[in-house]
Amino acid sequence: MIKKISYAFLSVLIVGLTLVGCKIFTEVGMSSWYPMAQKPMFTPPDYVFPIAWSIIYAMLILTAYRIFYYRLGTSSTVLFIIQLTLQVLWCMVFFGMQNYLMGLIVLLMLDLTVLMLILRLQNSDIISARLMYPYFVWLLFATYLNLGFIF
Repeated sequence: MIKKISYAFLSVLIVGLTLVGCKIFTEVGMSSWYPMAQKPMFTPPDYVFPIAWSIIYAMLILTAYRIFYYRLGTSSTVLFIIQLTLQVLWCMVFFGMQNYLMGLIVLLMLDLTVLMLILRLQNSDIISARLMYPYFVWLLFATYLNLGFIF
């Protein structure tokens, strides 16, 4: 029981730290340049983003828990941590620094990392892999949106 609680706490902690980091940088853009920016076609209304991210973060916590609890391998753990780091980095570059091209580069690395993680998880825990599908689809949509800020 203590093991389960420890892994649950660890999962909430690392994904929560990611959420805080992303929120700090996103608020920089949301309180300055983003509301006035010319947004790409199909950009959803602002209220959609917190709903989508709340669902995604819940799924990320569950995935982290399963990776830790079921010991799904060092490579899965490393890929999971890398994608969390890239998520914060993208928020910093795109919203904080307003660098669309560098944001796209970071986002493409994030897309690739999440795809690699999904493929890795499919071999060890299909539930964890499936928990990552909506996140991956959302990231592909974010890649389209980021690209729209460049062109």
